[in-house]
Amino acid sequence: MKTLFALCLLAVVASGCQTPPRVTEYLGTEIRHGAGGSYRFIEDIELWDTGAPSRPYQLLGTIDDGIKVNWYAFMEDEESVLAKIAHQRGADAVLIIEKEPVESTPDGDPAPPAKIKKVALIKYVK
Repeated sequence: MKTLFALCLLAVVASGCQTPPRVTEYLGTEIRHGAGGSYRFIEDIELWDTGAPSRPYQLLGTIDDGIKVNWYAFMEDEESVLAKIAHQRGADAVLIIEKEPVESTPDGDPAPPAKIKKVALIKYVK
């Protein structure tokens, strides 16, 4: 019985040990300006759902291999994981570039939220 419990515990721990999302760094000094949009704060990081900030910013990098939530912490949502990565990389905001399409359920149940596929990490220019 102890062996079975140990194996189950190991399986749970191992499932949380995936590699971190790959951040592709952007090398350049281009200053960008968006036209505005909608955002909200997640752990002191702006998360832009639509559009881009109208204030000047630089692109730090992108994450384009999907967000592996269980890598970072057990039971943490995508947005919190993105905020932590943004803090680690010195970003001020995260721009959502692409989400997986959401299909409606045939029985009329609400569709699950769209998974985030690609984001950009940005730093505001002072």
